[in-house]
Amino acid sequence: MSQDNIVIVIDPGHGGLGGGSDDGASYNGVMERYINIATAKAMYEELSKYENVKVYMTRDNPDQAMTLKQRAQFASEVGADYLISIHYNASEEHMIYGSEVWIPSIGKYYAEGYGIGQAVLAEFDEMGLYLKGVKTRVGDGDDEYYGIIRESEKLNITGLIIEHCYIDNTRDYAYYCNQEAYERFGRADATGVAKALGLKSTQLGIDYSMVQAKIKAPVSRVYQDETPPEVVIKSCSTDGNGIVNICLYAIDGESGISHYAYSLDDGVHFSELLPWYDRDGDHEEQITVMNVSGNLAGVVVKAYNNYNLVSTSNRVLLNGINGVFVDTHVQETIESTLTETVPYTLESTMAVSETIASTSAMGTTSSSVAETVTERKEKNISQEASQSSSETTLQEEMMPIMEGEETFHSEVKETGSLADENLRYHNRKTGAVVAGALFVPVVLVIFFKSVLAASVKKWYHKIKETIMNNVERMKNG
Repeated sequence: MSQDNIVIVIDPGHGGLGGGSDDGASYNGVMERYINIATAKAMYEELSKYENVKVYMTRDNPDQAMTLKQRAQFASEVGADYLISIHYNASEEHMIYGSEVWIPSIGKYYAEGYGIGQAVLAEFDEMGLYLKGVKTRVGDGDDEYYGIIRESEKLNITGLIIEHCYIDNTRDYAYYCNQEAYERFGRADATGVAKALGLKSTQLGIDYSMVQAKIKAPVSRVYQDETPPEVVIKSCSTDGNGIVNICLYAIDGESGISHYAYSLDDGVHFSELLPWYDRDGDHEEQITVMNVSGNLAGVVVKAYNNYNLVSTSNRVLLNGINGVFVDTHVQETIESTLTETVPYTLESTMAVSETIASTSAMGTTSSSVAETVTERKEKNISQEASQSSSETTLQEEMMPIMEGEETFHSEVKETGSLADENLRYHNRKTGAVVAGALFVPVVLVIFFKSVLAASVKKWYHKIKETIMNNVERMKNG
């Protein structure tokens, strides 16, 4: 396609007077059918300043209703190469925030949509929005899930949906709070499209011909991520002064981690969804909770991927020994071993506590005894030395998953086929999780049971020997 005949149709989503779907997302007096028009008009005006491109809008009246088929048909009649549908988002629980772009899942449509989607999100990133990615979704019959993309594809048009932000979340409020905010989004949309297509504007003094997106078309359909992420509380500690530190490990090789939330009361209440920033690529997040008061129950973390699929971490329980958290499964194993060996008394509890403390000092952590950690950026030499053995233990336990991720990325580079690699990694990830889930608890049970049984048995015979000696001394007067 030459630059002389690029035709872009901008479609403000929803519209009409029927309520419901016609209104789109609605929250606190903000109605999507109105703000979509404002953003689309600003995009139209900005994009029209570039040469070698013809821009149309499907409608400019928020009260006008159009079916998805009618919108695609209009685009076809004007010879459109692209149909870009303008939207804003909302979630049922008002928890989600950020920007995302939905694109076709196959062939050149995927490649063209992905290039534009990435360029638009790059503009949003500069604005400060949280990015949820460029994504596909395949529905029934192995066809595009979203109607505007499906109808466009039937007419040989690349359709995509820009979801600018969530109008029901305070984190995104600054980006949709007034008319200027809506128009700013439209200008950012236009700039992203211009960069992706390598457009020039004499009026603006801009030449993006050297930054044009070139994305390789996949050989088969690219499906959505349908598996939740893996998430593990790697370590957890409290200083006794109202500060709790949690080191979280989470990974999703298909769509990436998007958000997380923590609970300090066994999952009864969770924090707001927090953004996941893995800047150094180690799949870890250091969580510091301030001003914690009262008795802590189980600590649990939820991790969400970019398709809003969620997983819950292992549960860790504050045991009260030097501020160290102990995994619930290990705690139950300790109690079971004690009950089987000697009566559950205050003295026997103290003996087991000493065993736990000594085991913790040797650096046994991961899903057993978790060590104290501080912010990753502020670790000093002594802390690194005390944590080295525990980090080695965790790395060994997570190796199946980490190896699967490395192999996945290597294969993608070699083949360039995203769809095939998604399928292969999905199978590999599932196998790694099952293997890890079976292996780690068995090892922990055997280790703790042997250590605790030996310690309790030694303690028991020592007490018995002391009592017998006292009895003999009493007999001998």
